[in-house]
Amino acid sequence: MEINTINIAIDTNKCTVCASCMHVCPNGIYAVHDKKIAINPLRTHLCIACGQCMAVCKSKAVQQSKLDYDTDFEELSPDSASGTFDNLIKTRRSVRSFKNIPVPEELLLEILNTVSYAPISFPPHKTEICIVQNYELLAKASGEMMKFYEKMPKLLANPIIRQIIKHKLTNRQFMVLQNHVMPIVTTKINNKTGENEDFILRNAPVLLLFHANTKAELIETDLHIALTYAMLGAHAAGLGTCVIDLVAPPVNKSPELKQLFKIPTENEVFSALIVGYPKVHYFRTIKRNFAFNFIGNT
Repeated sequence: MEINTINIAIDTNKCTVCASCMHVCPNGIYAVHDKKIAINPLRTHLCIACGQCMAVCKSKAVQQSKLDYDTDFEELSPDSASGTFDNLIKTRRSVRSFKNIPVPEELLLEILNTVSYAPISFPPHKTEICIVQNYELLAKASGEMMKFYEKMPKLLANPIIRQIIKHKLTNRQFMVLQNHVMPIVTTKINNKTGENEDFILRNAPVLLLFHANTKAELIETDLHIALTYAMLGAHAAGLGTCVIDLVAPPVNKSPELKQLFKIPTENEVFSALIVGYPKVHYFRTIKRNFAFNFIGNT
């Protein structure tokens, strides 16, 4: 695995110590120390250049080597969260830090109504959604999921078990597990920032589990489209969301977690979405480039 070499710095002349960067960083790289924003050197290798910290920094004090405020970001106007579809797309971000405020059931029903308009491969709709609002249940479930991942480093260190796991996963899935999931899990197990750190469900007030019968046809595409509609519906309702891929594996492996979430034994969880009111405000959106080509008549 290649070691991440992203350089991160804080311009103390600009920093107001609002701590927004600390709240949004998915890997706990920032902290407040002696009334200043500090960078945890034990976690800088976990930086994935997602741009969250720079997007919420009003004074542009956060600096990192792979992103630039002028070329990689677009400033958001105060009213850009409403109106056109273009604005809706630009202002949606993955939110992992939430206010300690319950989400009204009517807003969750609005999200489900949005999902009902999602296109499907062929009827009937095979997507099923479990909505969890119970804080105690979520905390218990997150603890059980954490136990699942705490076992993984030791299992992967065993050559025989490692080959079994590798055989059960696709090559892409195994590479993600090895190069992205395990470094985060290992670092956070060994260097916790606090007892309440929940790096799986992020202390979100709501969890949506997208699941379906394992015998259903073409369900993966339908579920991904439904998930996208749920994210956009939640954002339009003033809520923040984030897809959490760490949820499905332990739930599908654990009869106890399936029972806790009332997932039928014949069903498989494909994805999960945490939902809540965003804790911080975003001042800019990140622009991500991708490869494309036109094939025309000339």
